[in-house]
Amino acid sequence: MADQQQQQATKKTPSDFLKGVLGRPVDVKLNNGVEYKGVLACLDGFMNIAMEQTQEYANGQLKAQYGDCFIRGNNVLYISASKLGCRGNGYAYESWLEVLLVCSWYRIRGLIR
Repeated sequence: MADQQQQQATKKTPSDFLKGVLGRPVDVKLNNGVEYKGVLACLDGFMNIAMEQTQEYANGQLKAQYGDCFIRGNNVLYISASKLGCRGNGYAYESWLEVLLVCSWYRIRGLIR
């Protein structure tokens, strides 16, 4: 019984994850394979993302750098906590699969397409 209560107390929802990575370095991969790395400034219920200090990568190579960047939510494949700086608040998402589930959770509920 105590183990079950402890598990429920430590469960993290997708919203918890997203709140935990605000203001921290993230990697955002788009449906077309392009990847953006930067600091997550904010996001909304449609998974529209605003990033700062952003770098754009295509095929693993740096293509451009932006001060600020806005990404429309329906283009997002997944958001990954950067392995360099997103361990605060008890989050240590080492697997992209955990983050992919966050985006899937929003898509299933019709919040993004």
